[in-house]
Formats: sequence, structure tokens, C-alpha cells
Amino acid sequence: MRYIHDETIPPLLVLSLLLTEVADALPSFEEVRNSHTTSESLLLDRHGELLHELRTDKSRRRLEWTSLKNISTAFQEAVLHAEDRRFYGHSGVDYRSIGGAVLQGLTTESLRGASTITMQLASLLNRELQSKKGRKSIWQKGKQVLEAWEIEENWSRKRS
Repeated sequence: MRYIHDETIPPLLVLSLLLTEVADALPSFEEVRNSHTTSESLLLDRHGELLHELRTDKSRRRLEWTSLKNISTAFQEAVLHAEDRRFYGHSGVDYRSIGGAVLQGLTTESLRGASTITMQLASLLNRELQSKKGRKSIWQKGKQVLEAWEIEENWSRKRS
């Protein structure tokens, strides 16, 4: 039997532990959709007619859930162009973009984002991955990548 005398942990063990944790932590698309609530409350009369709409959650604005099929193709394409130009060319993580961001970070003081839409979704689903001071730590970025892979395994990119 071989013993590890220092306190290092084999990288594959760390990766497997993180993947196990990710699998338990991420909700399914259906769970996210079913848990969605609006920030508005409606006052209806006895016939179900709207009398008044009041924003009851002042901390954020959340409207009704909208299916992707009800969002114009032009708007979808504009979002993809602005947020993740190679959305259909990667599986949740755009390594070319990450490499460019790392290179830019080493050569200049300005930073650019490298998170794909899937990675951004991972951050929305897991508060631990949300940056505290405008930047994610290396740990957060690594976990964001792992969770993006998990989302890609279990969620669909269908236009519905």
C-alpha cells in the first residue's frame, strides 16, 4: 500500500469529488422552471379579472416565464452575438475564449469575460459561483466549468 506523506490530494480525486458534488447540486430545467415566481402580485376580482398589479419583490424584477419559442429569433440571435458567439460550436465551455482572456490578462491590465451562456447559467444556479468583487476566483471559475459541463449533459439547447 502506498501512502501520501504530504497533504496533496491527487488531481483526479479532486475532480471526481467536485463532479460528484456538482451532480447533486444542480437542479434540472424542470425544477428551475417550476420554482420560477414573478416579482408581481395580482389582485383579481371574484370573476378573475385583473384589478391591480403590484410589484411585491423590490429586490429584483421577474416577469412571467416565457418559453423560448415565444421569443423572436432576431432577439435570440442578438443575445448569442453579444454573449456567446460560438454557442453552437462548443459544449458549454469555450476554451478558445478562455485562452484569449488568460493571454489578455497576462499582457494587459484590462480583463475580458470568457464565460459562455452555459457558464453564466451555472453562476445563476449556484450562488457560490457569483463573484463578490467583480472577479471570480480560480476555484469559482473551475467549478463554473464543471457545472457548465453538467448542464450540457442534462439540459437541452432545443429552440422550444
